Order: sequence, then structure tokens, then C-alpha cells
Amino acid sequence: PLLPDENHFHMLIFKILNKNNNLRKNNYWTSIYINTGYSMLILPGIYFMHDPIISRYWFFILLIIYSLLYSTIFKKLYNDI
Repeated sequence: PLLPDENHFHMLIFKILNKNNNLRKNNYWTSIYINTGYSMLILPGIYFMHDPIISRYWFFILLIIYSLLYSTIFKKLYNDI
């Protein structure tokens, strides 16, 4: 807890926002982007919650989307340095 990891998803988003502009409210914008993105991904899961097969597939689709998004942002951030 005393040495936080700087490669969490929200930290990568924050670093990209800091790189692109020097606004003082980048922490606020990081929260807006992450919560909006998660909401768009979770809402279909709520719609399909009574169908276990579709819910299971949607869960794996979410894992794939998150993994691809994280790896893309990570590569973009650390290849541009």
C-alpha cells in the first residue's frame, strides 16, 4: 500500500491526459472517462442478466475488450516515451 503500482488502468488514462494537456482537473476527467466506459460495457450485462448463456459470453467479451484496451493504451503510452 505504500508503493502504488503506476500501471493500473486509471493511472494509464491519467498519464495520457497529462501528456495531451496540462489541465489541473485531469483526475476528474479520468474518472469521467473510466465510469462512462464501464457503464457502456456493463449496461448490456444488466439487460441480459436473466439469460445465463448470454451473460457468460458477455463476461468473456468484457475480458477481451478490457485486455485489448489496456494493452493498446499501455503500448501507446510507453512506446511514445
